[in-house]
Amino acid sequence: MHRDIDVDFLKILSALAGSGVEMAFERRGEDTTTYPLHGEIVAVDESDGTIQIRRTRTHAGEVHTMGLRYFLSATAPNCDPLINSLAQARLQAELQKRIDRETAIEEVKASAGASHIPSLTQSRFQGRATGTMAGYPASRYVFADKVDPTRTVGIIARSMADATHFMASQDLFMTLDESLQIAITCHVLWPAGIAYAQVKNPEAWRAPWQEIFKVLDGLPAKALTFYLQKVRSGSRSISDTGAIGTAAIQSLAARGLLHTEGRPASYEETIERIPVAGLKELLRAAGAKSKMQTRLLLEAELLSVMTSELHQKALQLMRAPKTAVRAPCGLSIDEFAHALKEMRDSIFIMRQWLRATFALDREDDLRALTSRV
Repeated sequence: MHRDIDVDFLKILSALAGSGVEMAFERRGEDTTTYPLHGEIVAVDESDGTIQIRRTRTHAGEVHTMGLRYFLSATAPNCDPLINSLAQARLQAELQKRIDRETAIEEVKASAGASHIPSLTQSRFQGRATGTMAGYPASRYVFADKVDPTRTVGIIARSMADATHFMASQDLFMTLDESLQIAITCHVLWPAGIAYAQVKNPEAWRAPWQEIFKVLDGLPAKALTFYLQKVRSGSRSISDTGAIGTAAIQSLAARGLLHTEGRPASYEETIERIPVAGLKELLRAAGAKSKMQTRLLLEAELLSVMTSELHQKALQLMRAPKTAVRAPCGLSIDEFAHALKEMRDSIFIMRQWLRATFALDREDDLRALTSRV
């Protein structure tokens, strides 16, 4: 008998095979989802733990063979449901594990550190080590995979608590974007991952992360999330600053990470910030009967007739000042976006390495680097 199929459930369904009775089943779908299906039992293979069902509603007439370990219940007309108690218990255990994981993720997001649920903790702290990578702090916090202790990572972090906080995000398989933000907040870098990228591309990882951390340090979580999303999306101009609140905007602006246009310093700057309809309105106000159609020609003609009085009217027709993101430490937005991509990629590679999800390219190189840098 199958240890994951209730014995009575299997026997009763086997006895109903060929009876022509339409049964209502509840079955596991993907992950922890369930779905109903209706059909007549054609046959049950007790040794194989499978059932053949001729569908009577959806896919009517088709005969499907399915594993009984995924069936939660079967109900005949006017009868109590037959329960596969082992499948029900397995589903409940997985649902509880999901609840535990979601709770742990919320704790990590709230900076509560690592999950304290053993079943969700996949890494173990091994101790401190000294690294040799030029330009980076020497102190490393070393973590190993619980299943395969030879898979280790030595990370740089602001503190032991920060290192543990970041590794909790890896153990919980939080989204890469969430782990990226935690890495930035906790000043986490993985020197072996950096060296691994530089084996293929010597120009990789040129951004001054130690200085970038200082600029971003202490930003409210909402402000940092907003800022990273804007940089990574390639946005330059921002129109939705109200979405994160005045305090968050002020915190970004105070560090030079946002720039809002000020009052124009010349007639030319004023004109550049006026919509085409406004340019035509100003020309009419100046008595000019322009037939110019392109913006460039309209601007040139308006400049030729501009006066201080007309300029005051022009100031009233300008669009609202634009606010744009700026990168830290003298980087361009594109350079900083690339640096964020490198860090995000390194987090993904670390997951593959620690969990042995699948073989990495040049995995031998990474294994060697983990003990050197």
